Amino acid sequence: MTDDTVYAVIDTVDAADGGTTSSFYEGGVGTPYTPAADDTTYSYVNQAGVEVTDAESASDDTAYTGSSYEAGAIVASVPGDTTDNSYTFTDGLDQQASRPSSSFYEHNSVYEALVLAPSLLEETEAARDAAVAAQAAAEAAVATVDVDAAVLVETNNRIAADNALTSAFQAADTVVTNAFQAADTVVTNAFQAADAVVTSAFAAADTALQGTLNTAIGLKANTASPTFTGTPAAPTATAGTNTTQLATTAFVEAARVILASADATKAPLASPTFTGVPAAPTASPGTNTTQLATTAFTAAAIAAAAGVTSIDTATGALTLGAGLTRTSQQLKINAGHVPAVASNSAASAGEVGEYKSSQTAHTGWTNGLTANMTSLSLEAGEWEIEAIAYITGAGATVLTNYALSISPTTATLTTSDLGQFDWFRDGSGVNDPIIVSRAGRYRVNLTSTTTYYAVFYAAFSNVLNVTVKMVARRPR
Repeated sequence: MTDDTVYAVIDTVDAADGGTTSSFYEGGVGTPYTPAADDTTYSYVNQAGVEVTDAESASDDTAYTGSSYEAGAIVASVPGDTTDNSYTFTDGLDQQASRPSSSFYEHNSVYEALVLAPSLLEETEAARDAAVAAQAAAEAAVATVDVDAAVLVETNNRIAADNALTSAFQAADTVVTNAFQAADTVVTNAFQAADAVVTSAFAAADTALQGTLNTAIGLKANTASPTFTGTPAAPTATAGTNTTQLATTAFVEAARVILASADATKAPLASPTFTGVPAAPTASPGTNTTQLATTAFTAAAIAAAAGVTSIDTATGALTLGAGLTRTSQQLKINAGHVPAVASNSAASAGEVGEYKSSQTAHTGWTNGLTANMTSLSLEAGEWEIEAIAYITGAGATVLTNYALSISPTTATLTTSDLGQFDWFRDGSGVNDPIIVSRAGRYRVNLTSTTTYYAVFYAAFSNVLNVTVKMVARRPR
């Protein structure tokens, strides 16, 4: 027995040889003992295999015939001795004499360990009552059936005990099963609650970690086409490195110093000034390009010229005319001896004496107007420019003011040089005028093509007509 304190009173009726003859009691301090109704029918064994039909109404273990058990002792086994005195005890649950709270077992009897709740007592007692009723029915049948009464009683007793034990085991199994299910539910709920807490904690930790990772990643530069901030640094490559390695400011400055040092020894492409003894490839004889002429090329050219035997098919010694002078190896035209053109042909563009002109029709003018009359586009070089205006009135015309100017600015009278304008003013005015006005010669030196304008102005009454001619010539 694991806990006999939960038993009330369980009696097993036995009246046959070899049957189970034991009682289970439950009591303790303050619990009155009520003998079972059939205690007096118990047979007690004090010697193995021998039935003693002592009939005592005992109120305590100590009053049992042939028993040496003390209150509170539970017999665990019978070691084979023939007397009760050799029984062993397993517990001592009794608190007070005459309060039986122990069980004793008979020799060679096999008992199951039971843990029964008080609520099962009624079912057990009912099983006992059923067994008693079965016994009574069996005894009544003995008169009509020739059956061994002892066997019948033993059989009935065994059936009743088996049913009682089966019911008890089933009830205990139900209690244990329910307890395990309740415990399983509690454990499951606890695990589910713990799992929810752990899942929530992991989710929060994952969110925090993701935020930390995103922040850390945001501080990193892309591998492809990164955009750095601050002052990025990198290892400085060895001077002369020509790969895709990053060039630091130190690398660039070292290269700049090298280039500056090398540049200091070089001459510019435009108008270089050489020192020492400059050398160049010698051009082939007769070369006539912008290629440099070395001393070797010059010497060869002079040597070749020394062998000239004729000029323009003329041979022998040359006689200089009155306008020519020879100085060493040079021929010069003497001053005042440039021959004139003996024809009516005009000088070609770009030659000395080139001439340009432009003239307008006789046109009515507007009082107070300043405007261009005509213009000439002149190429780079030296030019002498003139402008001539022919002015006429009509009967009642009174002219009080006019101006003629050679100007590089359109519709603008320019008076910065006396040679480039002509100006007339008369407070009383000139009646019915006929006037020729001349501006120039005005000399200019141009570095590029420039347009000059003949600009005219007049203040008058009635009608005024004007014609302007503009000419320019290259003097040299």
